[in-house]
Amino acid sequence: MRGQYLFSEADMFSVIENQKAAATKKVQQVSTAQLQATPEGELVSQLVEQLRLNVPVMKQPYVAESGEAQVDVSRDPRRAIFDRSGPFYVLGTKTVIAVPFEGDRELFRVQPNTFSTMKPMAELAGNEIRLTYEQAEPNSEAIKAAYTKTLQEIEQYLGWQRPSAEDFNTQLEGLIRQGVSERKQKLAAGAAMIGSLGLPTAKPE
Repeated sequence: MRGQYLFSEADMFSVIENQKAAATKKVQQVSTAQLQATPEGELVSQLVEQLRLNVPVMKQPYVAESGEAQVDVSRDPRRAIFDRSGPFYVLGTKTVIAVPFEGDRELFRVQPNTFSTMKPMAELAGNEIRLTYEQAEPNSEAIKAAYTKTLQEIEQYLGWQRPSAEDFNTQLEGLIRQGVSERKQKLAAGAAMIGSLGLPTAKPE
């Protein structure tokens, strides 16, 4: 099967720490005008939605592509091939199973805190996972068994991610609310300080 190993490019701990740093930076990037004009609860909700971790939820799989293909059988020990140093092609079939999902596609690259030594292999294409099977002879039972096993493995990894993501999402609102509150307090303290100077805030005529 074609594809790349999923859940193998980053670790969940690092991702969460990066998201915490991003939350602090995001609060600092809010303009003074927006900070003053937007109700605190609304502003916090907006920032939380931008930064929360949305673990993907997979939907109903379907056949995205099927047809003839040149299939390399050089590694098939049942075939009488005298030179196995390179590919040996026969006309076979290609089947692509696509699985739509909702959520953050980048989390398919993130290793959860709990994991196994075997990682599922697939392709990421937009908001779909794609599983490609090439066969010298069409065999629906083999494809069904293979994609069912892969989807079970992916679901297991997503399940391992969810507790960490949920914990972070719970902490995120408090982290952002604290940052927004501190900025507002500093703005208020600055305004009070300027007021205490007893000077006009515009150039006199």
